[in-house]
Amino acid sequence: MKKYQTRIVGIEIPFLSGKRWADVLIITNNGEMIAFEIKSDLDSLKRMSRQLQDYTKTFDQVYVIFSTKFKKNNLIRALPKSIGYAFINNKKLDFDFIKQAYLKQRLSKENLLFFLWKKDLTKYQTKKTDTVALLRRRMKKSQNLAIIRKLAINALIRRYKDRFKIFLKEKSKRVQEDDLDYLTKTFWGTF
Repeated sequence: MKKYQTRIVGIEIPFLSGKRWADVLIITNNGEMIAFEIKSDLDSLKRMSRQLQDYTKTFDQVYVIFSTKFKKNNLIRALPKSIGYAFINNKKLDFDFIKQAYLKQRLSKENLLFFLWKKDLTKYQTKKTDTVALLRRRMKKSQNLAIIRKLAINALIRRYKDRFKIFLKEKSKRVQEDDLDYLTKTFWGTF
């Protein structure tokens, strides 16, 4: 995988109103959203094709990190061309990247709009009773994809930047599994 200048990293990021969760999300300094779906030894690949359809409409690049248990699985060979993948060596916690993800050129306005909450959409509100769904529909009609994408990225950065700053400050020199707790919603719910 190529090296990126990282702006934020988030873990367990909900998208599509919680229908899906990105296991890891990286937003780079140049505004690319890179999502990772992790398939551990405890997972199956039954829902993977539907999951990846949603991922590829939402994120610029998508990677699947597979347990070595899946190395001989035919579904991996059938991954969409834009999706990158790697295998994790659990003993070393090391990744063997097999294929680089391609940058998606066309994302879904609808999917990106789910990152915007009601407070992000107040410009499109005409009545206090306007629902979030109505505000998103108005924005979809009035704004182009580039603007919606930029607003979605800014909303994600606002939501996750504090967690990432603390992670950077508190992590070990070589990131340990416990360090990742600083990035999770569960950790932040303990205060």
